[in-house]
Amino acid sequence: MTRWLKPAWLKPLAGLVLLGGMVLAVDPRLLANQLGQAQWSWLLAAVVAALLANVLCAYRWQQIAKAMLLQGAEALSLWGWFKLYLQGVSVNSVLPGGIIGGDVWRASQFKPLVASGQAVFLERLAGLWGLFCLSALATLWPALTYTGGDTGPGSRTASAGEFAMDASLLSSWEWMVWCAALAPLVLRAALQIGPMKQWKMRGSDEGNEGEPSSLRKYVRKLVKASEHPLVFRSLSVSIVSQWLTVLAFWFCMLAAGASLGLAEVTLLASAVFLSSLVPASVGGFGAREVGAVFFLGWVGVAAESALLGSVFFGLTATLQGLMGLIWWVRTARV
Repeated sequence: MTRWLKPAWLKPLAGLVLLGGMVLAVDPRLLANQLGQAQWSWLLAAVVAALLANVLCAYRWQQIAKAMLLQGAEALSLWGWFKLYLQGVSVNSVLPGGIIGGDVWRASQFKPLVASGQAVFLERLAGLWGLFCLSALATLWPALTYTGGDTGPGSRTASAGEFAMDASLLSSWEWMVWCAALAPLVLRAALQIGPMKQWKMRGSDEGNEGEPSSLRKYVRKLVKASEHPLVFRSLSVSIVSQWLTVLAFWFCMLAAGASLGLAEVTLLASAVFLSSLVPASVGGFGAREVGAVFFLGWVGVAAESALLGSVFFGLTATLQGLMGLIWWVRTARV
């Protein structure tokens, strides 16, 4: 029994369980109906937007790597960086590597290895900050209102109690994204104050008391990364790339027949995308679909539409992963 429950199998197994549970939880007839009425032109638009988003992600990675003087970074064209980026996507979505596996593979392509890993981490961190900034900006959109989700076949009708609960959760998430968006700015300002500046510059934990030394070192490294100049320098690119990713997600929802606006998607995409970090997925499918059903339910999207739209969004990554796999095979043959 224990031979089959190896750690490597736990993540895809958990993903399959989540997907199976979601399929059983929704109405199969409505799900089949939504699939039969899917608007494939929106899905095609989503693929294009997702590709453009990853081009900008590759550009961000290129600029950070060049600034960190990685060996070979200057000689590689943007097209080369894009191919490497999609090969990382391939590890995430096609091969059994997961999100962290793709980043590890990207980090292994340049030397020095530690600096290359830092470049990938900073690229990810910049993208995450850009996503929260974008979600925070969406709260300023005048059209960001919750009507109970009774405007189309891809929406659900909420009771008065459900409406109040969903509106409360939505309001709480608005506060959270603003806190996340402003955190690096507040942190950077705070680290200029005497005691905090000394704490950041301290290179050793010898003689200190309190929390374990290893934990304190990890926290200090994370703080330094959060206020790294390269993260701030990449903010504009990060916001545009994340906007294209959110646009791709919205197109997938429209393809699935969901009734919601771009403002709602922009606000909640950060929550849905973060849910994909939960180590319970197979080929990228699993935790994200649960997150889509849960979070988009706050704005009245039917579970069937949210599930199908999230699967469509996952397929845009799978398609790009297959492109990266083709380049991988061609490179191996040379």
